[in-house]
Amino acid sequence: MIKTNYGQAGRYIDLFAPAIIGMLLFVYIVIRAIVIPVTHDEVQTCLYFSQMPVWDIIAYRDPIPNNHILNTLLVKLFVSISGWHELSIRLPNILGFMVYFGFAMGVIRMISKHFLVTLFCMAALFFNPYFLEFFSLARGYALSTAFMMASVFYLLRFMKDPSPGRLGAATASGMLATYTNFTALNYFVAFIMIAGVLITSSRQAKARKRQQVAVLVAGTGLLALATWLPVSRMVATDQFIYWGQSGFYEDTIKSMWVAFALHPDHFHIPYYILTIAALLVIMIPLLFILPAWIRSRPVTRKEYQLLYLLPLATVAVNVLQHYLVQTPFLTGRTALLFFPLYGLACAGAAQISWDRFRRAAAGVMIVFIAVTGWHLAASANLKRSFEWWFDENTKDVISYLEQQQPENPAPSVTLNAHWWFTPSLEYYRVTTPLPWLQLAPYHKEPQPDSPYLFYYATDYDLPVLGKNYETVKSFGWNSRFLMKRRQP
Repeated sequence: MIKTNYGQAGRYIDLFAPAIIGMLLFVYIVIRAIVIPVTHDEVQTCLYFSQMPVWDIIAYRDPIPNNHILNTLLVKLFVSISGWHELSIRLPNILGFMVYFGFAMGVIRMISKHFLVTLFCMAALFFNPYFLEFFSLARGYALSTAFMMASVFYLLRFMKDPSPGRLGAATASGMLATYTNFTALNYFVAFIMIAGVLITSSRQAKARKRQQVAVLVAGTGLLALATWLPVSRMVATDQFIYWGQSGFYEDTIKSMWVAFALHPDHFHIPYYILTIAALLVIMIPLLFILPAWIRSRPVTRKEYQLLYLLPLATVAVNVLQHYLVQTPFLTGRTALLFFPLYGLACAGAAQISWDRFRRAAAGVMIVFIAVTGWHLAASANLKRSFEWWFDENTKDVISYLEQQQPENPAPSVTLNAHWWFTPSLEYYRVTTPLPWLQLAPYHKEPQPDSPYLFYYATDYDLPVLGKNYETVKSFGWNSRFLMKRRQP
């Protein structure tokens, strides 16, 4: 293990710089969770699924994938304790960041203690605004990656000390990741395969191996029992139509680049160039040691090998699953688990590179840190979610309408809205509450002849609504409009 050797000041930097970075990221996540309006998909989690009886949540009575079971149960718990504030419904994922950060730093410290390598690994595992935004939302994706990172940490510890307890912690964490979001099943299958190989190839007493196999079998059995009913109900009702069928590169990698860049043309670089560059970061170090691996020479620590194998095995499971049982490819936020997995491969590549060609590795790391750090700083905002950007002005609309209500009994203000906006408006109407506001039922087509006094619409609705409504306020660079019915 490489250690820093530049005095007491350097040791303080090594110790406190990662903690300061983590604290800043956590503050950013908390502020976003407080100030960003509740988004479209969060509303269904909160107002619908979390209000079901516990058994109906667990059994997937309504088999819509919006119900990320463990996340839904935690939202139900925190709302019962502290009410409907944005911070309450998003608290499970805020706390999830603490879990993710703690275990990710544990993995990094097992790999290297050199400051530049540590900072590079942190950039690979944390510096993505799209990934970070899910720790500020009441969805299960980020919380799932937190448990997945805990699983990786304990698996690395198991490699050093193959005790059933550490394997049990790794297995339980992988189970929680999957129970929080079913897309993590790809990771869990890869984890079971790799853990099985580690057990069978180790030089241990047979009794100890049997204990370890029993842990894996028990964990797999419990997870299968817990997920069988939800998954079977999703399959029976064809709930996988929202994913992709074109291929892993077309559906998963391209959609990840769009999301991670926060704009299709953010870098003005073709996706295949970005993909090649990302692969070179982790593949070049591997090429230097692959011949020795093939000859079974112990050229590098097993931890580095595992950090390569986990992402590769997870991708393989996802691809094989598609061709064997026709499960669609993951897209966008459903592919979020691949970000930390790629970061783990970068962590392994970083220390291998540092050990063998330090100057070149340092140059690549500095460029990587600078680009990802700039991207995070340039993309950071306290206004909107990238995925549900259209909900940015929900509170502004409500504030304006509140000023328009006359002095007569509620409801005194009537509002129709494009279907994008209705869930977020409904959340605040119900939970604030807003007795003076009457909101039109959810609908997909514009309703120019509706009797509602106000209409919150998109620019696409203007040609249809313009005959009966006039704009009173615009938002988002004239992409969203609050309109009022014209007087006869």
